[in-house]
Amino acid sequence: MPLSDHAPVARFGPIRVLVLSHDSRFVGVLRLLLGRRHFAVRVARRHDSVADLVARSSDVIVVDATHARSDPARAVDSVRMRWPDIEPVVVSDDDADPAGALHKWGPPQQLLTAIERAYHGSRTRRRAPASPHDAERPKPPAGAA
Repeated sequence: MPLSDHAPVARFGPIRVLVLSHDSRFVGVLRLLLGRRHFAVRVARRHDSVADLVARSSDVIVVDATHARSDPARAVDSVRMRWPDIEPVVVSDDDADPAGALHKWGPPQQLLTAIERAYHGSRTRRRAPASPHDAERPKPPAGAA
């Protein structure tokens, strides 16, 4: 479904993107590209405690799986296990990567679209109850009217 089919999302700030990459050229290009779209970009070089802190205030994580010691699917699984409410976008410039990883030097619009879709997916998973009391309200017993 194209993004234009989504209902407008009320956003009170920029989309916050965490970039996990060792490639300083890619990080520089991505900062420029996302900055022009008014995204807030933070960078972490490793999946460590610093990345955990930054991820808590991120909407989307871009994972550079180039030269990953394990396959990109494992990298995505690792990100999803650590940060289940944040949708990862995987990029790579390795030719052997499976489908699903975007080519990091591919068309910029493709990466922007993937980040926006991941943002909308993350927002869906994070949606809070309609009111604070809805989360605390016990469910009626089965068969009760």
